[in-house]
Amino acid sequence: MDIGDWITLAAVVVALGIGVASILHTQSLQKQERKERLLNEIIEWATETIEWDIEKDYFTEKRLREADKPLLVILMQLIRLSEGFRSFKRKGQLILRPLALVFKHQPLTDFMDELIYNLQKHVELIGLQEMALMNDITAQTLSNEFNSAVNEVTNHKKQLDQSATKVISEATKLKSKL
Repeated sequence: MDIGDWITLAAVVVALGIGVASILHTQSLQKQERKERLLNEIIEWATETIEWDIEKDYFTEKRLREADKPLLVILMQLIRLSEGFRSFKRKGQLILRPLALVFKHQPLTDFMDELIYNLQKHVELIGLQEMALMNDITAQTLSNEFNSAVNEVTNHKKQLDQSATKVISEATKLKSKL
C-alpha cells in the first residue's frame, strides 16, 4: 500500500465516523422530539379534561321552563357529559402506555393513573345522577336525590381538576428538562 491508499482509507474511515455520528445525533433528536410530542399531548389532554363541561346553566329554571320536556333535556346533557369523560379516560389510557416506556418511574405516570381513576369515578357519579334523573322523569319533578347527586358531581369535578393540574404541572416540568 502506498501513501495514496492510506489517505483514501483514512478518508473512508473519517467519512464513516462522520456518518455514524450524524445517524446517532439524528436518532437522539428524534427521541427528544417524540418525548416532547408525548408531553405536549399529555398537557393538551389534561387541559381539555379540565375545560370539559357542559353549559353551566343546564339545571336553571329558565332552561327547564323553555324546554318541552325539560328533564329529558337534562338527561341528554348528562349523557353527553358522561361520554366526554369516558372519551378522556380512554385517551388517557392510550397515552399512559407509551408514557410508561419513555418516562419510567416518573411521578407523571402516577399522576396520570390518579387522573384516569378520577375520570372513571366521575363517570360513575354522573351515572348515579342519570339514574336519579330517570326516576324523576317519571315523577315529572327533580328530587332531593338528584340534587344531592348534582352536588356530589360538582364537588368531585374539583378533585378531578386538581388531578389534571398535577399532570399538567409535572409534564411541563419534564418538558422544561428536555
